[in-house]
Amino acid sequence: MKVFGKRHLKVILWYVFFWLFAIYFLILIRFIGHAGMIFNPVAPEAPIDISVFWRMGLVGALLMGIAFGFLEILFEKRIFRVMGYGKLILVKSVIYVFIFVLILAYLSLRNLHLSFGYIDFYTWRASFFDLNLLIPVSYMAVAGIILNFIKEISLKFGQGILWKMLIGKFHRPKEEERILMFLDLRSSTTIAEKLGHIKYSELIQDCFNDLSIVRKQDAEIYQYVGDEAVLSWTVKSGLDNNNCLHAFYAFKDVLQQRTKHYQKKYGLTPFFKAGMNMGKVTVAEVGQIKKEIAFHGDTVNTAARIQGKCNELDSELLISESLEKQVNGTHFKREIMGRVALKGKQKEINIYAVTRP
Repeated sequence: MKVFGKRHLKVILWYVFFWLFAIYFLILIRFIGHAGMIFNPVAPEAPIDISVFWRMGLVGALLMGIAFGFLEILFEKRIFRVMGYGKLILVKSVIYVFIFVLILAYLSLRNLHLSFGYIDFYTWRASFFDLNLLIPVSYMAVAGIILNFIKEISLKFGQGILWKMLIGKFHRPKEEERILMFLDLRSSTTIAEKLGHIKYSELIQDCFNDLSIVRKQDAEIYQYVGDEAVLSWTVKSGLDNNNCLHAFYAFKDVLQQRTKHYQKKYGLTPFFKAGMNMGKVTVAEVGQIKKEIAFHGDTVNTAARIQGKCNELDSELLISESLEKQVNGTHFKREIMGRVALKGKQKEINIYAVTRP
């Protein structure tokens, strides 16, 4: 199993670039108009070269980007996903402050070494606890709050959606080629009657927390509707290494691995069925009171109808012919189920059942 992948690298790089921008912006506005040297309150006889701050900023951005990036990857673990929101924020804040203080202490020591060629503890203590540090420390705290706010908003809208909404990419409807998966809990009505509404909702929460595994296959969660989730990929990311098919079985494997948990808490192991399709969709930003990105078009409807045939055809994963022609390799077995009439469509289409050998 891949422990560190391309997605993790993107997370760390994003944090590095964020802190690089934040630190360099602070240096720019604080020292704009100054000459090459500035007054050193700790050692007035040895002015500080401003270029030292640019170098320290680069080192600080790298250290904070890598540290906070790895921290966010760590917080993707299940133990943190099921943690209460307030408790999670408290834990993250304490760890963030601890890491920030460590990095600030290191940069102070490094600055003394660059300025004087040696490190004196008393001089470092005076430098570290100097009131002049209050401005950058307050600035970094605010920057950290903004960073977490952006991250939470991004999670609310979905991966990569926030930026697209900010630049107004979908203010007018756009046409895109997408792969869609409609994922539905099997025997949901029977399970709901057995468990009751509260317990059933807890089951759905658990299942959709486990669904986060599909991030490893570059899946985007388009929406949750009751006990159904809709996943989406660009054609490139979905077909790369058959990500769109691997995602279904990665989710299935997680549920099976957690059989003991589900049996103990709910007296059952959840199973999901899925239907997939590929084609053109219209993407648009909809709503005024509550905005979201919506997919429209026949491709969406067909994917939903294909999923609706899973019980009838006794299959856990069905895909359209348009998608079957594009997936590659022999890792998955594809069996044609014949031409099937879908509700709302005049023409019958070929559907394939996908299984993992």
